[in-house]
Amino acid sequence: MSAAHSRTRPGRFLAGLAVSALLWAPLAPALAAEHDPVRVRISAALLDEEIRTLLPARLALPRALAELAEEGATTMTLAELRYCGATEKGAGRFRAVIRPNAAGGAQAILTTGDGCQHGLAELAKRGGSTGDAKDGPVMEPILADIEVTWKSWLVKLTVAHALIAGRKGATSYDKRVDILTIPTSDLRINLDPGAPIVLHVVPAFTATAIDFAVAMTEGPPPKAVTLERVAASPRGEMLSGQANIAAEVPLQVANQVLRLLTWGQPLTIPVDRDEIEIRQAVLAGSGAGQSARLMVSGTAMPRSIRETMQWTLTLGGEPLVVSTAQFSGQSEDCAGLGALAALGCNVRNGARGAAAEAFGSTLTQRYQGQPAHQLASPFGFSFQVTGQRIELRGDLLRLGFGPRGLTAAGRMGAVGRN
Repeated sequence: MSAAHSRTRPGRFLAGLAVSALLWAPLAPALAAEHDPVRVRISAALLDEEIRTLLPARLALPRALAELAEEGATTMTLAELRYCGATEKGAGRFRAVIRPNAAGGAQAILTTGDGCQHGLAELAKRGGSTGDAKDGPVMEPILADIEVTWKSWLVKLTVAHALIAGRKGATSYDKRVDILTIPTSDLRINLDPGAPIVLHVVPAFTATAIDFAVAMTEGPPPKAVTLERVAASPRGEMLSGQANIAAEVPLQVANQVLRLLTWGQPLTIPVDRDEIEIRQAVLAGSGAGQSARLMVSGTAMPRSIRETMQWTLTLGGEPLVVSTAQFSGQSEDCAGLGALAALGCNVRNGARGAAAEAFGSTLTQRYQGQPAHQLASPFGFSFQVTGQRIELRGDLLRLGFGPRGLTAAGRMGAVGRN
């Protein structure tokens, strides 16, 4: 997985923190990571959109499924895949179109809104064969119900039922066949530059979304049972309005992200026509809803001033809006200097203090009262799963703070492959 973070727009310093941790966020070994994971919800619609950008995908054709395919088929193309909710036992339900050998190009079958409602036999009437009889055997598509389960840090895709139609009726196949496994432990977001973020993910499937519990350690994965319980726990209406992705990020997790981003080297953010190098940023918060108060503090060096300053950004309310930006100069130690040297030192300290105060006043006037999520939009991030690059871009719709830490909701869209 990879994520870029070296430059960001005004306000993205805070909101980008929450969204960068939306699906993946680190916990230091000293923290009880398994008790405070990030909680994420992704809508079925966003999942289907992202899946479409990754297909078609060529896989080895399992021997069991080869019984359904024409003679000579050795590979299969996962041409279509659609999320259909959860089974009674909590597995994810997907409907798939598999084309033996072919790389796609045939008539789509699952693109309509009823791809999950009809039976396989009904859907099979929509699909056409692939291949050309002059060039080799005609390959009929295989329609399949796929169940997705998680166990021992692996997501497993299993064909639970399959059907192929077109040759003198339909042939049904009910033997369970595993077709793909995806690791969910020791996944990495490569910060550029900086040490990678290592994460462990457990999914839970619902009728209209997939929930995730995400934890980070620098050592072995946390106890899986704890993440399973968190992933499946009720969490209210995280997705409302136009939001298709949302997250709850514990404060200690957010601070660990900030340590990775700003303690080893600066995080540069443009502000109007200036640029500020941020270091050693820390979050502190209290309250919830309209009484929420969140403070971000650290050191900063505006390139227009080239002086290091202490700063505190205060936000409050629901959603979070900018309240004040306070800057103070980092003074020299004038003690022990001679009279003239001390005078010069004090003059410089006075100038630093005045410049810092003016800088903070300017930022307060410019951004006071503005919602943090608007300052952070548009936003994007990318990562990799099993060698596939996944990229999402969109807007934050809300950024808040409550008993569980930072909360964020956004509307993201999949970025197709070039």
